[in-house]
Amino acid sequence: MEIITSNMRNVVADDGTVLWQCALCQKIVKSKNHLREHIEGQHLNVTYPCSECDKTLCSRGALRMHIHRNHKKVNCLSPTL
Repeated sequence: MEIITSNMRNVVADDGTVLWQCALCQKIVKSKNHLREHIEGQHLNVTYPCSECDKTLCSRGALRMHIHRNHKKVNCLSPTL
């Protein structure tokens, strides 16, 4: 998504740490991924529907955690010792 990357800026802290800043609201975060999730959720209102149920989540990470916690499937073909 071009709109996301066009609103991401690198910022160098006083200690030399590279941080990421949102060009829309100037929020600063430590990782590019966190900034992408911030822009998607706060400025673009992107949502992620679960393919297993009717729940909709606000970030990819939240969707992954939801699936892991609620729809974890047991692999019946795994070997037993």
